Amino acid sequence: MDILVENARSSDHRQTSGFKQLDDQKEKPLPQCQGIYDEATWTKCFGTYIYPNGATYTGEWLNGKRHGKGVYEYTDGKILEGFFENDTFKKSYK
Repeated sequence: MDILVENARSSDHRQTSGFKQLDDQKEKPLPQCQGIYDEATWTKCFGTYIYPNGATYTGEWLNGKRHGKGVYEYTDGKILEGFFENDTFKKSYK
């Protein structure tokens, strides 16, 4: 997967908060994904990717893949907001 990555701490990207992971019936925020994208370390975290074409994904990551609640924004402004599973959009939560 060819991706340019910046995490949500970047000053030129809006931070998105409020996504939470359900774990043993208790909601707790996911930690911020750290550093440059690495499939091995971007797991069980929340971060933002910027793809080479300018599209972005902000949301939950598991094993280096989009997994959980997230927002994918195409370069034309179209937005997919919902649940991702194993790097695939599954359903909207609206």
